[in-house]
Amino acid sequence: MDGRSQKQHKAVRAAVFSFVVVCYLMPPFQRGVPALIGPELMQDLQLDAIDFGLLGMTFMWAFGLAQAPAGALLDRFGARRGLTVIFLLIAAGSFLFSRADSFLQVLAGRAAIGVASAGIMHASAKVIAAWYSREAYRGMWALFMGLGTMGGIIATTPLEYMISRFGWRDVFLLLGGFCLFVALVAGWKLQERPNTASASVLPQGAGRLAVQRSTADASRGLLKRKLKELTAQPKLWMASFIVLGVNAGGQCIIALWGGVYLSHAYGLPKAIVGEILLAAAVGMVLGCFGVGVLMQRFNTTYLMLRGTVLFFVVWLYMTIFVRTVGVFELKVLMALLGFFEMVVVVSNFAFIKELVKPSQLATAMGINNGATWVLGAGLFQQIWAVIINFVSQGEMPYPIEAFQTAFWLQAFVLLLGVQAARQLDKRHCAADDDGPAVEAEAVRN
Repeated sequence: MDGRSQKQHKAVRAAVFSFVVVCYLMPPFQRGVPALIGPELMQDLQLDAIDFGLLGMTFMWAFGLAQAPAGALLDRFGARRGLTVIFLLIAAGSFLFSRADSFLQVLAGRAAIGVASAGIMHASAKVIAAWYSREAYRGMWALFMGLGTMGGIIATTPLEYMISRFGWRDVFLLLGGFCLFVALVAGWKLQERPNTASASVLPQGAGRLAVQRSTADASRGLLKRKLKELTAQPKLWMASFIVLGVNAGGQCIIALWGGVYLSHAYGLPKAIVGEILLAAAVGMVLGCFGVGVLMQRFNTTYLMLRGTVLFFVVWLYMTIFVRTVGVFELKVLMALLGFFEMVVVVSNFAFIKELVKPSQLATAMGINNGATWVLGAGLFQQIWAVIINFVSQGEMPYPIEAFQTAFWLQAFVLLLGVQAARQLDKRHCAADDDGPAVEAEAVRN
């Protein structure tokens, strides 16, 4: 084995991994933006709770509905071309959002960003799976999500600082320019899989890549058969429902209503609101890294079950004691919610990787993530809006009772998720009958 060639291969692999991490900073950042700039948007555009909820649902539904088509198209056309188009569209949406002077223009800009952001994770998953062995995939996937989730941190105190200096419109104008640069790099430089020469210099045993070079059935299309196979798997839908409840709760409070909740219910200044949301974002990052370590010892359904139970316990505590919690307690609670949310989410995606054939990975992730965002975060953000508007009778600032009512609804959904997680863990531990099919295709490829 040529040591120089192996070193070059590792250097290219590290550069490719770093690039997809930078790409994945975008979805957590975009999801977290409304929580911080919500009060300014409501004031600038004269939005009420229903309008603000619709803004959140528009992004989440655009993001969710585009998941399955984005996954299928990425399986068909590849990650390099996919990421180029994705970041061109995000740039266009950012430019529109930054210069919007009406509610419809804001909705259009956020919808464009949501649709484009849907494919970033799937494209990155294909790239990582092509460059790393099946044995290394779990650890690299958790590392990827942990680093990428730092985009949520950027959407808290750092974003608040930038907005205080430049205003939210100019910040998004700059963001559009950055996305144009990323699109250029993706189209010009991204090597989405090792070439034949570099693959030949890998150490013995490392060539068993999670997704091999040949994905002929995907690139020639067979989309209908692939969707039929995937949608017939009950385990995939059970996993989606588990994440639906946890993700809906986390995204409703962290990504949309958090800023309004903290400023209206407790009268907290913007700097403190930013610190509390920062704690949630840090918790999410640590959750990704933590579950990466745990997945080396425990199976994915075991972690999904424990993460869902602990998320429910924290949520229930926050709901019951919503009137008496202090700032420090809110930071701890938000950090724990972020941590356990990502334990569930990351282990869920690792479970899907184990459940389906390699050539179906992006499509399966699209189906799972689409159901999670459309029926979860997207729908419940608007349901929260209806509840908050009804309880408050449209009067601002919204009272704490309005948010507590929404919290109780979410607690019920989470309880159902706990039961689903118990059933999935029991089924998966009893008989993992999909593993041989995955191994067989990996060997054939």
